[in-house]
Amino acid sequence: MKKQLSLLCLTALLLLIPGEAWAQKDCWIQLRSGKTVKGYSIKARPDGTLILKTGKGRRGATRTIGRGSYKQVHTPKPPTVAALERLDQARNYDELVAKTDAALKKYRWLGWGGLIVYLKGKALMRLGKALEKKGSAAEAKAKYKLAKKVFTDGKPYAKIDGRAKLLGRAVQEAKLALNERVKPLPGISPFKFKLKGQFLEKQGKKREAALEYLKVVLLYDVDKGGFQRKECYGLLVALLKELGDLRHRQFKAQMRKEY
Repeated sequence: MKKQLSLLCLTALLLLIPGEAWAQKDCWIQLRSGKTVKGYSIKARPDGTLILKTGKGRRGATRTIGRGSYKQVHTPKPPTVAALERLDQARNYDELVAKTDAALKKYRWLGWGGLIVYLKGKALMRLGKALEKKGSAAEAKAKYKLAKKVFTDGKPYAKIDGRAKLLGRAVQEAKLALNERVKPLPGISPFKFKLKGQFLEKQGKKREAALEYLKVVLLYDVDKGGFQRKECYGLLVALLKELGDLRHRQFKAQMRKEY
């Protein structure tokens, strides 16, 4: 019996010891100087100041790093963020939007703010498109405006988690939904064609729009086109089907082979 108790106590103590290899690998801050510092955990204050735990144990040493002193932050993905991703995959957009504010307040400076903002804005865009299809133009516009604000306000968080370009593209798409003038982001050619296609589609020039989507499909391979190519494939198939162009079947079959 004593031997069993000793083993249980030993197991409990081992569980309390910080996992050094895991923490050192998954928890770090890149400073403005370019240097990367690792630690066991990171906490964030509301103003963006970070407290990096660099020492072992409950009383381990800490280092305070001000908001303007770091460029990027990485921590293990919180279960809350994973849950938001699942809601996105399940297309449960109303619940996703309702839960993002609490998650953003807690994780915005810990390397997950950009993703949280993107998920919320994207959900609002999807809700807006659903309303637009129902003929509720005013309500749809309100969703698009809110999405644009969410994407724009989230830029400071996206800069520290490597998602600045993703949010930049999202702002462009929100502006496009609001029929606002947009400029293609530099160096992202597939996105440029997609953006032009969406703009033409908004103007009712559906065949011209299909041509822009087709350019992405034909000019870029799977690797160079990235997710923009896959999205343009889907937009092309849907548009050709709407136009009564039987080639939509051919492109749909090809898309399934490639993706």
